[in-house]
Amino acid sequence: MFSRLILCVDPQKPEAAGLYAKLKRSLGVGVVDLSKDEVAHRQRQKLGLIAAIKPHNPASSASILPGLGSHPGFKDEDLPQIRIPSDLLLKVYEKIVRGCEYVLAGRIIEEPYGIQIYFVHEHNIPEDLARGLESPAAEDVHVGPGFRVVRVAALDDPYTVAYKITLWGSVYFFAFIMNHSETAIAPHAN
Repeated sequence: MFSRLILCVDPQKPEAAGLYAKLKRSLGVGVVDLSKDEVAHRQRQKLGLIAAIKPHNPASSASILPGLGSHPGFKDEDLPQIRIPSDLLLKVYEKIVRGCEYVLAGRIIEEPYGIQIYFVHEHNIPEDLARGLESPAAEDVHVGPGFRVVRVAALDDPYTVAYKITLWGSVYFFAFIMNHSETAIAPHAN
């Protein structure tokens, strides 16, 4: 999944330094002394990645991940697109959030709390969320090269948390850790 995301990131961005070299190595390009099995595995990975690259389809514009899409100096119709399975993406992003919460708050997320992942473009971010992520209470941490995390906990429940996570200065997502028992819809009173 990350190999597909990497192909969508501008290699000129400082946050993306070294990504393409790592991707090439992971696909076996320029790597020597691999076993036959490893060569075959990497070849299958490479062919699968190449097969996933398709010509631009304007109908798919609504499903472009936040932070990706058009690139300055290129017409959209000249850019290829690549499908990233949403179920896999959600699982990986949830693991990233769990790791961030453990590293930043020393916490393992357990019931009744759960994680919700959202893909929201900058122009659609609710004002309250934008203010919260920019507030003095928000932690803005660069966890590693090209990996930025903004975390803010609710004042009335420090276990309820909002995240904005940006990878390689490009793709980003939002995550909320919430108490599921409190977010259940209450029956209407007559």
